[in-house]
Amino acid sequence: MVAIRCEDITDHANGLEILIRRSKTDQAGAGRTVFIPHAKGARCPVKALQQWLELAGIGSGQVFRAVNRHDRVGSAALSAQSVALIVKAAVKRAGGDPSAVSGHSIRAGYVTTAAETGLQPHQIKE
Repeated sequence: MVAIRCEDITDHANGLEILIRRSKTDQAGAGRTVFIPHAKGARCPVKALQQWLELAGIGSGQVFRAVNRHDRVGSAALSAQSVALIVKAAVKRAGGDPSAVSGHSIRAGYVTTAAETGLQPHQIKE
C-alpha cells in the first residue's frame, strides 16, 4: 500500500501533483510524481481529496487515515486490511458480493479497465 503525506501534494491550477515516495513496484525507493487533473462533474478526484482533507482537519502527515466509530479521524495511516474492509463495505452497499473483492481489486480493476480501453501493456505498467 502506498502511504501519501500532505507534504507530498502540490496544488496546481489544473489539478494536483503527488509525489509517491515508494510503492510496491518501486522497491528501490526512487519515487515518482503523478499528476491528477481536475475532472468535470461531481466525481472529481481532486475535489474529493481536498474535501476529505478539509473535513478531516488534516493539514500535515498521512492523508488516508482511520476513522473510528465516533467519526474521529486518527493520526496513523490506513492499514492494508483497512483498505480491504472499506472496499468490501462499498461493494456490499452497491449490492455486490463483498467476498468477491479485496483491497487489491482496486489495482486489478484499474489494469482491466486500462486494457479494455486499448492501452498497451507498457503504458499500463507505468
